Amino acid sequence: MTISPPYLKDKDNNILYFPPKFYVRSESISRRSSLVQLPFSNLSKETSDGCFNPRRVDVTGILYAADETEAQTLLDSIHAFSSKKDLELWYKGRRIKVDKLLESSLQDTGKKGFLYNVSISYQAGDPFWYSEEKLAELSNKGVLSIGGSAETYPRLIITTSGPGDQIWLKVNDLECRLAGSFETSDIIEIDSYNGTVEINGEDALSGFTGFFPHLSPGDNSFEYEGPISSIVVVYSEAYV
Repeated sequence: MTISPPYLKDKDNNILYFPPKFYVRSESISRRSSLVQLPFSNLSKETSDGCFNPRRVDVTGILYAADETEAQTLLDSIHAFSSKKDLELWYKGRRIKVDKLLESSLQDTGKKGFLYNVSISYQAGDPFWYSEEKLAELSNKGVLSIGGSAETYPRLIITTSGPGDQIWLKVNDLECRLAGSFETSDIIEIDSYNGTVEINGEDALSGFTGFFPHLSPGDNSFEYEGPISSIVVVYSEAYV
C-alpha cells in the first residue's frame, strides 16, 4: 500500500507537501501530573503549564536534487512555511498542531543520483494527534460513541427552540449552565478546546458556569434541559 507523504496546512488551508518518501515519527508522551479539574480546561494551556511532556515530531526522508544548492533551496521553502502560525502537520489521515520548528538537517548520502537525507523536527502545540473533524447531531437526549485513545474537547452548536433564560447541559459527569435571554433559533456555540461561549456570534462567557464538556473514547451520554431544539457536536478523535 502506498502511503501519501506528510503535509503542512495553515489556517487559510494553504498546503505544503513534503516530497515522496518522507515519513513522520513521534515518540509517545506521558502526563507529568494529575490535572485538577477546573471550570474550563484548555488543552494547549495544560501542555504549556507542564501537565504533559512536550511532544517532538520528526519528519525525515530522502530528497532528490541536482546539487546541494537545490536541496537547500527546497529545505528553505519548508522553513519559510513552518514559520507560520496555527500550522497543522497531517499524516495518514491524522493531524497534530505544530508549535514551532526545532531543528533541521541536510546530509549528502554520497550515493549516485544526488540523494540527500533530510530531517526536520517540530514541537507539537498540544500532545495529541487528531482525526479529521466529525459532526453528530443530537435531536434528543442520547449517547454519542467515538473512537480514539484520549479525551477530546468538542465544540457544541446549540439551536434554541423558543424563549427562555437558562440552559442546563450534562455530558457524562460534567455539568454546565448558560444564562441569557434566549429567543427562537438563537445559535449557541460552546467551544471546549478554546474555552469560549458565544450566542449568535457574541461573547457570552459571563453567563456560563460549570465545566466545559469533554468526550471520552467509547460512549458519551448527553442530558439537557431548557429551550433546546438540537445540538450539533463537532469533534475530532484524539490519539496518544
